[in-house]
Amino acid sequence: MEEVKKTYAWQEAVKLSQSLSKLCDEFTRQDNDPLLQRLRESAVAIPVCVAQDLAAERKASTDAVVALAAELELVHKTFPAIDTGSLGQQAEALLARMQSDKFTESEPEPEPEVAEEATEEPVSEPNEPDVPSQAEPQPEPTPTPPLAPEPPRVTDISGNMHAVNLQPAPAPMPAPPPVSSNQEA
Repeated sequence: MEEVKKTYAWQEAVKLSQSLSKLCDEFTRQDNDPLLQRLRESAVAIPVCVAQDLAAERKASTDAVVALAAELELVHKTFPAIDTGSLGQQAEALLARMQSDKFTESEPEPEPEVAEEATEEPVSEPNEPDVPSQAEPQPEPTPTPPLAPEPPRVTDISGNMHAVNLQPAPAPMPAPPPVSSNQEA
């Protein structure tokens, strides 16, 4: 399993699963919508399928990710107040990796540290900023998707929480001009 955890596909599947779990939290506890159940199942099924395919060294089965893409589209249409954020993009990126020859690509192995003789480091002048040497590659920062704002919720008279759609109301129609009784044809 350690080799599986080093693959980019596994790491992307886990991030997607975490994002899906956050999306499921946006639904109310009273929501027993079948779509919500499918999203929860996908949050587990996708990393499991990726791990099984990687461990068995077989071609990736993309059914769970394709199903998730359809589920996200249904969430968008059925619950417009719930923001799916970057989940669609995450699912597409994972699907592209699964369909490519980069499915089994892993993080590069760290180079073993070689015991070096003690050498003195050059001391920098107090006014010189420390500059990393050109030989040391700097790790690239991993971009983090922006967090989607949580939709406002209201409690109805029964105590149930509901997400609120804050779409702007249409502009009111202008009133017709008043008709004067002094105007005669």
